[in-house]
Amino acid sequence: MKDMIRRTATVAFAACGLAVSGWSIASCAWPNPDLYCLAVRLADRREFDKAIPIWEDLSKQGDCDADWQLGLVHFMGVGGNPQDVAQAMTYWNSAANRGQPRAQLALGEVYFRNPEDWILCSQECGGIAADPVAAYKWYLIAKRNATYSWDKDYLRRVLPLVVAGLTDEQKAAAEAAAAAWQPVPALCKARKST
Repeated sequence: MKDMIRRTATVAFAACGLAVSGWSIASCAWPNPDLYCLAVRLADRREFDKAIPIWEDLSKQGDCDADWQLGLVHFMGVGGNPQDVAQAMTYWNSAANRGQPRAQLALGEVYFRNPEDWILCSQECGGIAADPVAAYKWYLIAKRNATYSWDKDYLRRVLPLVVAGLTDEQKAAAEAAAAAWQPVPALCKARKST
């Protein structure tokens, strides 16, 4: 029963995050012909059976925004997919390592385990260990790359909470890792709001 409550809370908090972050982005308003945007509009209508294959095809072509969305699909367990945090992390790492700021923020969320985060993970979190140093690193990288004002506002609020739990050595290590970070294999072109 306790695990069911945790899973329900995880999905509910992730859904709240989607209400804020949305499957949508402003630049995907109709009549944008971008296939990614078509999938976003389908997901907004909860037609995941149509949206997911589009994102999967785009992901195979290296689309980091599609990887971000597929991470959400697996984290939330929607579209006939069971919740799979490890698979979500695979997609988010792929996107984040290429410069997708929403995926970078999501990694920070999973590693931080702040109960006020919009992506809430239980302590078990699909076998992904909490790691405040990694969280701080990804939050710093997301701050550098964030395009949405609500992401920037959120990062201003969450960064002091993460730092409060770090030693000076941990803080310095995360800051050095964030400063040295470069997109690999290459910077993808994440879509921006208009």
